[in-house]
Amino acid sequence: MITWSTNDELVATVDDKGKIRGIGHGTCTITATSVDGGYTATCEVTVMQPVEALALEKHSLTLKIGETERLYAQIAPLLAGNKTVNWSSADEEVASVDSMGTVKALAAGETWIMAVSDDNPEAKDSCQIVVPDIPAPAPNGDCATPTIMVSGNKMTFECETPDAGSPVILQHLRSSLAAKW
Repeated sequence: MITWSTNDELVATVDDKGKIRGIGHGTCTITATSVDGGYTATCEVTVMQPVEALALEKHSLTLKIGETERLYAQIAPLLAGNKTVNWSSADEEVASVDSMGTVKALAAGETWIMAVSDDNPEAKDSCQIVVPDIPAPAPNGDCATPTIMVSGNKMTFECETPDAGSPVILQHLRSSLAAKW
């Protein structure tokens, strides 16, 4: 005959047949002791809380083609054991998502990004992604209101939809910057 015991009944209990029942988050030791000879064996048991809910911090997002943004999923309860989130896109041609929740806009359109708990498939949320059909800047880079960003020795021009007055402004900027660089 064997007697069973636990060193922490707030984590797990064990019945007289050795069946263990998880009670709360944590780790405890289950001990089996033979009545005949007093031999013992132990087993460490870790009880993890299951995921009950998952929520995204954003439920809609507008990105231009080529832009990226990371979505964050909040898991409840905080002490849940398996916090792995599986990400997917309803339309990979419009927007993709990686294993960390980073969304990349690929083409004009709308899609949904889904986040699903690996531990509990019922714990899930989604974010609508809108990628507008914004005309690209003029092929020669001319634009009415350019934004110039300088980082180290790298200079980047960004501009909105071009208009008729842009070649003069951009040419002036090119001349001014060329003199400084």
